[in-house]
Amino acid sequence: MNTHNKVMLVTGASRGIGAEIALLAAREGWRVGVNYLSSTQAANDVVSRIEAAGGQAIALQADVGQLDQVVRMFARLDEAFGPCDALVNNAGVLANFRVDAVDARNVADIFRAKVIDTTHESFVFELTGAPSKIDKFTDLMRPLGLLEISRTGVLAIQRGVEAL
Repeated sequence: MNTHNKVMLVTGASRGIGAEIALLAAREGWRVGVNYLSSTQAANDVVSRIEAAGGQAIALQADVGQLDQVVRMFARLDEAFGPCDALVNNAGVLANFRVDAVDARNVADIFRAKVIDTTHESFVFELTGAPSKIDKFTDLMRPLGLLEISRTGVLAIQRGVEAL
């Protein structure tokens, strides 16, 4: 494939695997959008490394979980290099907790679920998305002792086997 003047966007490209993908793509002739959430200096370092090697890159700050930010990111990429030819969706929601210490709030954060109300026995979340996303969310809550009791735009889950 002739990648000369092609445009690639790599999300989560300020460090780790994303940065290496961006660097490799640039070496192969791609013009690269280096997306980052909060690591401005790290993203700028990746761009500098690409440019030092003769490539073209732009740092693009955006939370890929926020549609308005994604739209702005693609607009900036289009303005800088033209339309995106390839997307590497490397960004993810990072969870800063031990797997054996996971709780319902950690899972809610990963799924971007809004906590509406909590008691000792229940959590009420607002979660939007495809039914498969909501199913996966409830599947991950089961090992925490939480069971779905309602799904009517607001997801309510409760500890134990009894439903309301």
